[in-house]
Amino acid sequence: MAEPAVAGRGASSAMPHKRNPVLATLIRSAALQVPALSTVLVQCLSTEDERSAGVWHAEWQPLRECLRLTGGAAHTALELVRGLTVHPERMRSNLGATGGQLVSERVSAVLAPLLGKAAAKELLTRASQAASATGRPLADVLAELPETQGLLTREETAALLDPAGYTGVAGPLVDRALASPGHARARLRDTYAAAPRPAVDVAPQTSDGLVPAVADTARSTPA
Repeated sequence: MAEPAVAGRGASSAMPHKRNPVLATLIRSAALQVPALSTVLVQCLSTEDERSAGVWHAEWQPLRECLRLTGGAAHTALELVRGLTVHPERMRSNLGATGGQLVSERVSAVLAPLLGKAAAKELLTRASQAASATGRPLADVLAELPETQGLLTREETAALLDPAGYTGVAGPLVDRALASPGHARARLRDTYAAAPRPAVDVAPQTSDGLVPAVADTARSTPA
């Protein structure tokens, strides 16, 4: 897979043919910063009697940065996903480079109840070594071993060693995430519409870092 190619972005300074992952780098950068900023916000949850000294003042900058980084990362992720270049034939070639050994654990899980865990492990280790030494697919090597005769057919072994079927619960998870995207967007839109709006998008600050109205209150209120 590769990020969308854009002129003037991601080109390596040393290797002209190389494209650096710019969008993924920006997303990870935001992901590394937000947890540290959220730590400050957690500290600001403390409840004090009457007027809290410094707590609500401390949360303005980290909260603003969290929102900026999260929104920017979401926008960048959308651009990344929409323009993602996928090479399925190359992915399949990479998965098949080991001749099925990449997913040999599936065969071990099937053979263990039939042969015993230790015997199944020894059998697969021996078969994998033979497959690596000869360059043959692991399914062919396993099909010829006396220990597997009558347990698995060549077709069953090949199906178990097919990386395309080794996806765990990825399918159900994706189906669940895509089940009602319209409803999810509607809920998000309604929540945003109902949220109170400040007088200005980004409140101006005085030289001491306070919003003007808050600064006046802070200066006029006795300690």
